[in-house]
Amino acid sequence: AVNGSAVFVAQGPGSQLNADVNQTGSVDGIVNINQDGVDQGAIVSQSGTDNMADVYQTASLNRVTVAQMGDFGAADIDQTGADNEGWVNQSGGEYNDAVLLQQGDENYAMIEQSGLGQDGAHNLATINQLGMNDSASIVQAGGFGNMATITQN
Repeated sequence: AVNGSAVFVAQGPGSQLNADVNQTGSVDGIVNINQDGVDQGAIVSQSGTDNMADVYQTASLNRVTVAQMGDFGAADIDQTGADNEGWVNQSGGEYNDAVLLQQGDENYAMIEQSGLGQDGAHNLATINQLGMNDSASIVQAGGFGNMATITQN
């Protein structure tokens, strides 16, 4: 296992801006991707415990996928408009948090969380879209005391 590994990707201004980061078996892993306009695309895959994925994209076509396996995962995605599309899958663990903020335009957001169903071992999911075509879904299977919030304006 890799302890405390961190990957920081800063891209921009403009152009294709694709980022693909994979952390396997990490503890306290951090992935931070900051992308600026045009075609963007980010994929983050993490397995282990206490991992964090933070993706920030500014307007253009967007697209982000975050997959986390393990306990205490955190995903924070901020797309700030344009074509959007965000997907977070947190599986095989408890106490995972996912926040997906799109801020308008074409939208589509999906958060899937699965846990083991132990008492007090909850997962939290939040989607905030703020207008345009919208479409949001949160699926939470397992865990205990899960919380989900979807806001569309």
